[in-house]
Amino acid sequence: MRKDWSAPFHCVFSTYRRQAVLLDEIKDMVEALVREIAVDKGYQLIAYAVMPDHVHLLLTLHRGDVPRAMNMFKGIISRRILLRFPDLRLDMRSNHLWTAGYYARTVDSSSLSATIRYILAQDHPQDDFWVPSSSMRC
Repeated sequence: MRKDWSAPFHCVFSTYRRQAVLLDEIKDMVEALVREIAVDKGYQLIAYAVMPDHVHLLLTLHRGDVPRAMNMFKGIISRRILLRFPDLRLDMRSNHLWTAGYYARTVDSSSLSATIRYILAQDHPQDDFWVPSSSMRC
């Protein structure tokens, strides 16, 4: 019998050709979509950061859910962003918002706080950290 376990995963996915397009209104929309998708799909979002050319997510996922979760995040965000900002296809010279693939690794309890701080420091000033789960402390 297999045990079903969950763990925090640090996931990163990049824009097509690492183009810096996740700025201003697009960045705000990506941030809102990340939160919305996490709630809608039942993923525990621990921390995230949207950078101009990539996105960091720290999620608690069940074993085997990483590919499905990344497909959900990348697919839903891409569809909604490209519908809302159709000229982005011209700016990027592509029908793709994201590169193929993603980076994902499990985060053990000994490095969880450091990973949270790393992700939040990517985009947020040190005095303005945002951690969506009140049970997580840095």
